[in-house]
Amino acid sequence: MLGLEQNSSYAPVICGVGVYKLADDDAGAGIVHDLGNLIQVVSAAVNIIGRNPSVMATSSLLPIVARARVSLESASALVRQTMASARERTAETNDDLVNVDLALSPLADVLASLCEPDVAFQMALQRDLPPIRCSSVGLRTAVLNLVMNARDASANGGTISIDVVLKELLGRTDVVISITDRGEGMSEATRARAFEPRFTTKQGGRGTGYGLAMVHQFMRTSGGTAEIHSQFGSGTSVALRFPAASVAR
Repeated sequence: MLGLEQNSSYAPVICGVGVYKLADDDAGAGIVHDLGNLIQVVSAAVNIIGRNPSVMATSSLLPIVARARVSLESASALVRQTMASARERTAETNDDLVNVDLALSPLADVLASLCEPDVAFQMALQRDLPPIRCSSVGLRTAVLNLVMNARDASANGGTISIDVVLKELLGRTDVVISITDRGEGMSEATRARAFEPRFTTKQGGRGTGYGLAMVHQFMRTSGGTAEIHSQFGSGTSVALRFPAASVAR
């Protein structure tokens, strides 16, 4: 696993600045509200399918149902974030005490399935780390966003890895989740604008420009930071730094 400090070829870190706010017009809020209702209907249908004896007896179908449930859970979280932003409230409740290992472990198979066959996925978690304060659904959504970005940047194959470590910085103890790829990397100009809403380098309408902006907003409301280390042609590493809620002695 390539840690942030271990790769001296990466250019200086770029931290997200500013505040991302979605448009709060009534028409947009109404559309998002209706989308939330539709997601609930689809979620109910997936749950019914998942409980069907024939599906439960077919091992190849179980991971597909599991991936659908995780994706719908993330979609529901995005709807809640958007509606809360439209009402000028905090995007998610950030009072949850989250164990990173327990929150991310169920995602391992889902994230691996998102990668192309020529992309190896690795996730190294630690069970003895202190908890963090954030939304567990928001955390999973942020990691999902970053892994999908890493996948899109790895058109020629390679490795995508998630590493979780405890770090001391300026007297503060942080839990750091790093998502690293060996893909195309970012130019200095791209890296400087990466957290801007609506900014994207993806062609053919594949990018909305909101993925990294949503990650930045989530980290801001969680009291943490999102940092990007990247160099064009050498890959990218995004670090999510959360203040540790408590430190085991």
